[in-house]
Amino acid sequence: MHQTLRNLGALPGSQVPPDDDFNLVNNLIEPVSAMLRERDVYFLVDPDVIPDEAYLPLAHVLAAYSASSFGQQSDDRIMALGDIGERHLQTMQSEQPHYTTLQIQAY
Repeated sequence: MHQTLRNLGALPGSQVPPDDDFNLVNNLIEPVSAMLRERDVYFLVDPDVIPDEAYLPLAHVLAAYSASSFGQQSDDRIMALGDIGERHLQTMQSEQPHYTTLQIQAY
């Protein structure tokens, strides 16, 4: 997630990220998406295929959760980006159709 590293200031310009930094953020996608799903914020169907509309908000959320690994846990800007990202993801989730199965009981 190059955008997450850019949010953290760990990837200036169009450089290629070091493998360690990229893997650190990439390994957070599944646990963070599971946490977002558990909190009913956003359901990411496949962590390997991130929808275009969720890419930037998810990058913001990942930046907030990985900030401590980059020594930026006290950066209010990154924490605010994480909050904004969560709100965007929750809005996207709430606008998707919710299908439930209707159960009929016969008496």
